[in-house]
Amino acid sequence: MENHDVIQVHHYPDADVLIRFHPEEPITEVPVNTPQAPITYTFLLVLLVAMFLPLSSVLVQVYVMLHPLTATVSILTSQQAALPDIRILQPITLSQSKTGPATGIGHENASTATGTVTFYNGLFTSQLIPQGTVFTGSDGVQVMTNADITVPAGNPPIYGQASVFAHALLSGISGNIAPGDINTVIGDGVLVKNLGSFYGGKDARNYHTISKDDINKLTTAAQNQESQMSLLAFNGQLQQGEEMTTPQCHFQMSSNGTEGHEATQVKVMVSATCNASAYSTGRLKRYLSGRSTQAVLQQFKAFGQVAISFSGFGDGTRLPKDVRDIHLIFIVQ
Repeated sequence: MENHDVIQVHHYPDADVLIRFHPEEPITEVPVNTPQAPITYTFLLVLLVAMFLPLSSVLVQVYVMLHPLTATVSILTSQQAALPDIRILQPITLSQSKTGPATGIGHENASTATGTVTFYNGLFTSQLIPQGTVFTGSDGVQVMTNADITVPAGNPPIYGQASVFAHALLSGISGNIAPGDINTVIGDGVLVKNLGSFYGGKDARNYHTISKDDINKLTTAAQNQESQMSLLAFNGQLQQGEEMTTPQCHFQMSSNGTEGHEATQVKVMVSATCNASAYSTGRLKRYLSGRSTQAVLQQFKAFGQVAISFSGFGDGTRLPKDVRDIHLIFIVQ
């Protein structure tokens, strides 16, 4: 039998495919209506997976490269902690004084002058001078006896004599009478005198006092100035590449008076002893790089609080070797 060209038609969901060929052997059977869709779907699925597996692997590798393991080391320590690569600077001692006006206001009530009056009795009988008897001095100031007093009888040429406490009737400085201001006769034969001055009489007045705010303002100003001076002094001790922790100062204060003390001026004296440390972020990061996480935690916990957190991809049991991947938060109390 003569062989002729054969045309096969394959029907697929997406298209019809015609295949023309010249067979070497006679055609005895031509498959008809053979379903090919499952083979096509499987082929496409395998093709897609084969295409995307390398791409996804590349994407993961790129993501890992863009997000390497980074570590944040937070250290909260005391000023004097002998941490690696932390150098304690020479302490600074400073002293400052500040002066300012006293702004507190005090008030003093008027007070009454007191003294004694003495009686001389020339009569032959004793004389009772009752409490509250008032005498007027030569300057018009009146005084009053504080108690009853009996003046013994006189025995010529000697007078009977007795003294009693008295006070000025009006409060104020005017009651501070001079000796002899009271010199008068009562009755027919009794003389009364004040042999000494009356004292203690004061007028009411307002005056300036030291207030708590006065002391606090001057103390704060002195402390701020000393803190700035300590910064300059500590900067002079730094070596190249070093940074300085915030100076910690211990202050002692004294003043020319306490709160409420009468004064027109306030003076405070403040002395300070300041401490600071010098450190290099680069040196500290180099010290930390590649070290065991647990070893770093144990070492630094001896000096204060420490925390290590990681982000990105990598082995979190060790800190990154690249110092650029170490973020340091260093806080000194």
